[in-house]
Amino acid sequence: MAVHSVHSASAYLDVARQLGIAGSEDIQADVKRLVKNHLSKESAGQWLLVFDNADDINIWTGQTGSEPGSDRLIDYLPKSEHGCILFTSRDRKTAVKLAQQNVVQLTEMGVEIAMQLLQKCLINPGLVNNKSETKALLQELTYLPLAIVQAAAYINENGIAFADYLSLLAD
Repeated sequence: MAVHSVHSASAYLDVARQLGIAGSEDIQADVKRLVKNHLSKESAGQWLLVFDNADDINIWTGQTGSEPGSDRLIDYLPKSEHGCILFTSRDRKTAVKLAQQNVVQLTEMGVEIAMQLLQKCLINPGLVNNKSETKALLQELTYLPLAIVQAAAYINENGIAFADYLSLLAD
């Protein structure tokens, strides 16, 4: 299960629906707690929960800037020997707070490897022949593999040029 927007109640509701958790459709249900309780049970089997872009520590700890009355998301993390939680974050302090000593720092891909990945993912690999647009795109994506693959998928699906994708990112 992947939770893309950690502060979104709808993300938890999506996870609850995918897992078929009873009671999650009830308007008054605490869906975050239902998901936590479900995944904390041995009967849930093996699972991986991914929190992508977990960069704002305030959302997790309820510190200054979080919504009044909202619970700390860190309190809703399931605990189980059969499951794992993966956080992606560009903020080292948040990563350490959430994963303690289990932080793996990834470095950016080099330009050549990033270009090869992009080219491999494109339906029209000739798009990378425009070196200036390719370089601008890869810089904007900060050479991150996931961002490159997602950008290539969007470019493929919509049949657009790198310049068009870059202008969408700028908006």
